[in-house]
Amino acid sequence: MMEQNIPLIELLKEEKGPILIASHENPDADTLGSALALYLFLKKKGKNVVVGCKDKVPHFLDFLPGASDVIRLPVEAYLWPPPPSSSAIFATSTFPLDLR
Repeated sequence: MMEQNIPLIELLKEEKGPILIASHENPDADTLGSALALYLFLKKKGKNVVVGCKDKVPHFLDFLPGASDVIRLPVEAYLWPPPPSSSAIFATSTFPLDLR
């Protein structure tokens, strides 16, 4: 199997400052699963990373590894420019693609 590098992952692995992974409002399993997978990967790499959302993690997703680490973000965290306390922000979201 050929190794494949994903540019964004490589960029985040090289990031020196704190990283915020933000999910959309009312997180579903797709966005939260993606955010937590990236969060746990970056933590394993020794990065200063947090995952946050405006809303609480739904109880039916409490079983996801890292779900208890999700912080509540103020609405202002979703505004641009990014807060000065984070040097990198990565947002997870899922949306339907119209392939017509």
